[in-house]
Amino acid sequence: MSHASPLRLLLGLLLPLLLAGSPPARAQEDDQLRTAVDGIAQPFFEEEAVPRAMVAVSRRGVLHYFGYSGTGAEPLGRDSIVEIGSITKVFTTALLQQSVDAGTLSLDTPLRAALPDADLRPCTARITLRQLADFRSGVPLLPGGVPRELRDRGIETYTTADYLGWLSRWTPGEEPDCGLPAPYFYSNASVGLLGPILARANGMDWERQIAEAITIPLGMTDTMARPGPERRARVVHGWTRNGERAPDWPFYAWYAAGALRSTPADMLRFGEAALGHATTEAGPVPPALGKALAEAMQPIYKPRVMRAAQGLAWAIADDGAGAAYKDGGTAGFNTVLVVDPASDTTIFIAANRAGTPVQRLGLELIRAMP
Repeated sequence: MSHASPLRLLLGLLLPLLLAGSPPARAQEDDQLRTAVDGIAQPFFEEEAVPRAMVAVSRRGVLHYFGYSGTGAEPLGRDSIVEIGSITKVFTTALLQQSVDAGTLSLDTPLRAALPDADLRPCTARITLRQLADFRSGVPLLPGGVPRELRDRGIETYTTADYLGWLSRWTPGEEPDCGLPAPYFYSNASVGLLGPILARANGMDWERQIAEAITIPLGMTDTMARPGPERRARVVHGWTRNGERAPDWPFYAWYAAGALRSTPADMLRFGEAALGHATTEAGPVPPALGKALAEAMQPIYKPRVMRAAQGLAWAIADDGAGAAYKDGGTAGFNTVLVVDPASDTTIFIAANRAGTPVQRLGLELIRAMP
């Protein structure tokens, strides 16, 4: 019996791997992905009459950017800066989970300990950080007393002191049980409270924590709450559902729930970190951040009103696939980030028209991946 040489054995092992990554194989995979995405996304954006849109995909570490327009306008690009709205919440819960992992806070920390200087009613003081982050605090969608007009709601007009002052007058229920944990109720005012809580716990403001713990390490150079003049040319304006130009999204007192802007390229880096990748195209992912994101995406309970489980701001699809997702909406944008570790895929979708159901599109695309 003849025996193959060690060199031939090595080539036999390596050749399939080399061929799998060869340009023809990669081109075929790219074409298959584009066909799958175009077949679903193009008619969707045309039907919704979205002026500018983007579907950004990281598939097994390979990045793809598909721009669309439902009106003939220029599609969004990978470096277009858009309002991501409530996707901000999963940045905030990543900070929260890192503080928990570091021993600075606990998810069971009550508001009386997290905000010791606040004058809270007894039941409000018992709300935990977990309940703020998984929407079981009973806190309403927005704090009371906010101005009616969007342009008047910025933090300069409705201040953090106004926000915390409202909190001191509000209560989720009455003693002895206080109605906690409350039934699921989506709330900007609830997650927004994590901003001042994290600032107090970690000795720096929320924006700086976002930069130092997430955006700078991940090379997300265009992700921030308030882009400066040097980025103005890439900031995209949005449109309302009825076709009017939307006002810019204000920086609210509950900023930790919805203040960030970002780009498709940056959001894929964040999505890859959430997938558990050790590196992105911009460099290594801090292990503490990767761990915190994985923990925040774990299901905590199943709300009766949702077809998904609830994590720390993340929703987890209840369809057997287990993809985690978070959507965002502002006066002129809708966005969604879907993270599917099972297929090593993350999808970010942005549309510059309010009321566009991109969450549905994102979940449909993740299920249709070739």
